[in-house]
Amino acid sequence: MLPPDLRWPFLIAGLSIGILLATAGRSARPGPVRAVAAFAFAFQFTAGIVGSILLFLWLGTEHRAAWRNENLLLLNPLAFALLPGWWRVLRGRAPRRFAPRMAGLAVLLGAFALFSKILATFAQENLHWILLLLPIHLALALVLLRRRNPA
Repeated sequence: MLPPDLRWPFLIAGLSIGILLATAGRSARPGPVRAVAAFAFAFQFTAGIVGSILLFLWLGTEHRAAWRNENLLLLNPLAFALLPGWWRVLRGRAPRRFAPRMAGLAVLLGAFALFSKILATFAQENLHWILLLLPIHLALALVLLRRRNPA
């Protein structure tokens, strides 16, 4: 028996969450923006923890299933670098210039993960995770960029 195909449900969930975050992040009122910042802080903290564990399993153990885990492109320790930017947004201030750049790097890593699936470069079956997490990373990067450069 094959596992269920999660690509469509994960894509719909990722797009829905991403659109909700991007829309709330454009608000002129502080409440929705702070809610996005609180979500983003928890999301990036979790991504950093999971990424650190994946990196440790890859480099620090002989765990075969964790070796070359492509989910490191979506969940990686670099997410910790975004926490100060989200903290500033949570406190009602603009993030420093570094934060949108790091968020852009997260989007680029996720786009590379997607591109690698299109080219069938890597063998790991994680397209559903890419379809869930890439729209969230993109929305959060757009929110940080908007908070950095309000129009």
